Amino acid sequence: KFGVKGSNPVLFALIREGVAGPLLWIAAWYMHQEKFDWRVTKDVKMLMLCGFALYANQLCYIVGLKLSDSITASIWQPSQPVFTAVIAILLGWEPPSWRKLLGIVVASGGAAFMVVYGAHTGEKGVAVGSLFFAINCLGTSTYVLASKPLLRDDKFKAISVTGWSYMV
Repeated sequence: KFGVKGSNPVLFALIREGVAGPLLWIAAWYMHQEKFDWRVTKDVKMLMLCGFALYANQLCYIVGLKLSDSITASIWQPSQPVFTAVIAILLGWEPPSWRKLLGIVVASGGAAFMVVYGAHTGEKGVAVGSLFFAINCLGTSTYVLASKPLLRDDKFKAISVTGWSYMV
């Protein structure tokens, strides 16, 4: 909240991403001398999706924090594995099981309880901020799922995927 208090959250997110991208890309190149072949269309599409998801994640978190508070932000963060599991099951990447479904129901119920019966739920900023936090968590889940094929079989190193995603 300190960084966004007196600034435009969209500009703050853009500057943050603009600085992080080149730094991570340089670190990735220095650590692994990994080259990316832009002719591989499938990888470019996944990197574009990773970049969009990462930016949406960061932007929505910062906007949500500007509109709401850090307590509401922390309540939403445990939803990321729930979103990831649900999306993976819906895409057929993970088989559904009773344990996963029970975990999703329990985690969703706990999060819903915290949001609905929280101390600040009547405030307009918290409600709109919660929407941004939900998109933030969905963006994180999308990034995790989109980066998985790029990391499979040691195709790319994690820092390279993150660096290229920030560059996007």
